[in-house]
Amino acid sequence: MQMTTTIERVNAVVRSIISLFLVSIVVIFKNDGEHLTEMRNVSAFASLEYTTPPFLRITESPYHRSDPDLSSIQHQFPTTKTSLSSVHTVTDDDVLTSYDNKNSSEQKQAITSSSSFHTVQGVVFREVSNELPIIGKVVVLEATADSQEDLINECIEVEEEQEDGCDEANGKKTKRIMQGDPYGSVLWPASWAVSNYVLTQPDLIDNLNRLSILELGSGTGLVSISIAMGGAKRVVATDYEPLALALTRYAADNINKNQNQKSINPSNIQLSSRIETQLLDLCDLVQQPLPLQNIDVVLAADIMYEPRTGEAMAHRAVEALRNNCRVIVGDSPGRPGRPAFLNTLKELGVEGAEFQETIGKTCSGPRHDLICGKGSTSVSETPQALSVALLDLIPTMLKG
Repeated sequence: MQMTTTIERVNAVVRSIISLFLVSIVVIFKNDGEHLTEMRNVSAFASLEYTTPPFLRITESPYHRSDPDLSSIQHQFPTTKTSLSSVHTVTDDDVLTSYDNKNSSEQKQAITSSSSFHTVQGVVFREVSNELPIIGKVVVLEATADSQEDLINECIEVEEEQEDGCDEANGKKTKRIMQGDPYGSVLWPASWAVSNYVLTQPDLIDNLNRLSILELGSGTGLVSISIAMGGAKRVVATDYEPLALALTRYAADNINKNQNQKSINPSNIQLSSRIETQLLDLCDLVQQPLPLQNIDVVLAADIMYEPRTGEAMAHRAVEALRNNCRVIVGDSPGRPGRPAFLNTLKELGVEGAEFQETIGKTCSGPRHDLICGKGSTSVSETPQALSVALLDLIPTMLKG
């Protein structure tokens, strides 16, 4: 009897261990973390022993769906594509991490063009070609795997200097990342979706040559460049990282300037002269008001990667609405800032603000683990259909 009791206890322990293991697997596969919260604490990520941020453990929130039902999405836009010129095998040093962070031989391929590398502010970038309605091909730059590693290291240095109270201008080398944010060095899905939306809305595209556009958090510049190529009268691209603005400027001046513009609103003004760049911190609501003079439409794509940026974006949206601007926001799955954005909009008096799911696409190419979290739906080996949410606000929705 005693032996039987002992065996039963052992079996119970084994069953408990197996149950915990299976539950862990389910949680891991259901999670859809996009970014590690508070990149400004990036020095904590230098160690491999970091804890999973709370939002990565959310399994029921609609903002963390790993497998959205694309068949139920009604707002489907014309099918276009994101493409890369070629694929070639490179050395282990060139591919530090890949889209799914595995170390298999298949992941030793960098999706790059053999003749399409550019150096901007000492950082090596590769060309990424995007097809969009009306205008055709738009090329932007994103950091190679090695460059992403370098930028992450700079982010860690920035955080350490901020903690130590050091002055950056003390003889050290000039940094490419000034605010500790590397996200703008790679492409994100909502940038294509926002561009696609603007270029397929009749009330926007038919009047684009009379509209002035402001983009918040421009990153690689796909939205700003696309809208300018579509015939916008004026485009102001803003970001709080100088490197992101340099990418937009470089791509407009050196890569896309000779593209055949298929705009239905052709302009004799050169592309580069219609795009302005300006440093702007989205979250600095007090000292940095939006440059809204003569602006008609404000655009933002994939900037709500933290709750605080979602809240700040809500304040910026209301700031624009009060200046009689239309506001269009794109957001990929898994962004933890979306709930804060919607809640703050409601608190500020915006009524009827509801995201509509659209069919967008994933991005391709290597991503550093600290730029794009494991299991992210934003990146895949080849572009795939992806549910991207869009919100279109007009001034009459502001009741407060």
